[in-house]
Amino acid sequence: MNETIKVPTNEELWDEKLKSIKTTDESGWRHGVDREEIFFRGSDQTYWSVGYRVSTDGETHGLRDGDYTIYQVKPVKVEVIDYVKV
Repeated sequence: MNETIKVPTNEELWDEKLKSIKTTDESGWRHGVDREEIFFRGSDQTYWSVGYRVSTDGETHGLRDGDYTIYQVKPVKVEVIDYVKV
């Protein structure tokens, strides 16, 4: 039997009930940045990607007001090859 996983609410995100794992900011919005933040919810061991805007003064009204995109993600280990001077 599959259990339905509940999507985190904006209250859970805003009240910092989930642990922030990774944050990526992308410029392009003239009043701030578009942010993608990965959160971990310990109660069911799930990870969530949340996209929202942050204004130049650091305000995150979209996150507080529920104006964001959210979807479940999972961590994947990726091997990276880099080249260094010998």
